[in-house]
Amino acid sequence: GNFGSLVGVAISASLLPPAVNTGLLFSYSLLSFSRSNIGRHLSKPSNATTFNSLRSFVNCTEFVDNKYVPLYSCDMPQEAAQLAVYSFIITLINIVSICVMAVCILLIKKVTPIVPDDEITQFWHSAESKKIRTLANNEAQSVMNKENGQDLIEAWKIIRGAHQDP
Repeated sequence: GNFGSLVGVAISASLLPPAVNTGLLFSYSLLSFSRSNIGRHLSKPSNATTFNSLRSFVNCTEFVDNKYVPLYSCDMPQEAAQLAVYSFIITLINIVSICVMAVCILLIKKVTPIVPDDEITQFWHSAESKKIRTLANNEAQSVMNKENGQDLIEAWKIIRGAHQDP
């Protein structure tokens, strides 16, 4: 069957989300680094951090106007950059996996290039067929030259008014 488009969609679906996530996280890291009000922490610890610290490796205070619970760092630019690196690594792993599996499938199916038939190849590359092609090209060229030359002579005679039938 024609599964080429389905395979293309599957590859796109596996590569697009981590690649987009990488870009978004890197841009958020740069944005939170350049703007001090993004990624600010509350000045006082809250009860939510103790509850959320079960899901986190670090014990940070809550962010202002943000319910995100950091996983690796209390510094938002560093946290976003680290997550972006992990997303990029996932993208690379997906690309390598697709290439490895493609090679494995081609080896399993024993896909080989099409080898031309020997008799046909020998015919078209033989000296005889080259001579025939050369003669045919020369003949066609001489016919075209004769016809074009005769047409030019006739046109010249008509223009000059010296058209005479023999």
